Amino acid sequence: MFLGVRPRYSLIDAIDNLHRLDREFLRELVVKHKSGLEILAGSDHFDRPGGPDAGAMEELLRLLARQYEYILIDAGSQINACSVAALYAADLLFLIANPDVPSVRNAQRLLERVRQLGAAGERVRFVLNRAQEPYPIPPKQIEGALGHPIHHTFPSDYKTVSTSLNSGVPLALAGNSEIAAQFDAFTRHIISPAAGTETPAQPKRAKLGLERIASLW
Repeated sequence: MFLGVRPRYSLIDAIDNLHRLDREFLRELVVKHKSGLEILAGSDHFDRPGGPDAGAMEELLRLLARQYEYILIDAGSQINACSVAALYAADLLFLIANPDVPSVRNAQRLLERVRQLGAAGERVRFVLNRAQEPYPIPPKQIEGALGHPIHHTFPSDYKTVSTSLNSGVPLALAGNSEIAAQFDAFTRHIISPAAGTETPAQPKRAKLGLERIASLW
């Protein structure tokens, strides 16, 4: 919705048709954003994907990894059998929270559960969102509560973000702003952590956005 696209198909169509999920069929399922991102939309079903779909999710991620250079998954705020499949498959895990008591407390619960699953360690990055002085909770206090360092802090810029969301134009394409520049640097570091902001030459494969395999994060 925030990218201004209208998908005809969803994640459920993919996991229900794994037997025919080749490059041509996948091209029918995804919707392409003008930025180049290809999106496999989240399901409209409240109860799917669920536990019985976990095996199909694992196979889907393996199939997608053969066709896409980067896969971004919005895994939701609940940990279930399907989100666990994504946790184990991911190269990096980003846990996002606002600097307020409910968000930090929920982040504690999620981080502890991820640790219990053995999917934590160096792959986990904690991101502090909508952070602006004076902080409701100081960043050092948040790090102490989580037992985990803050990887990146994004400023609170409601006007810029809401304009971007309402227009369907991602911040990276919306013009000059501090938060857009931070998103650009943040993304480049993921692509090439050893090279700083320099992005190395890569094979020209697409990027996929895979929406909500659990619920809302």
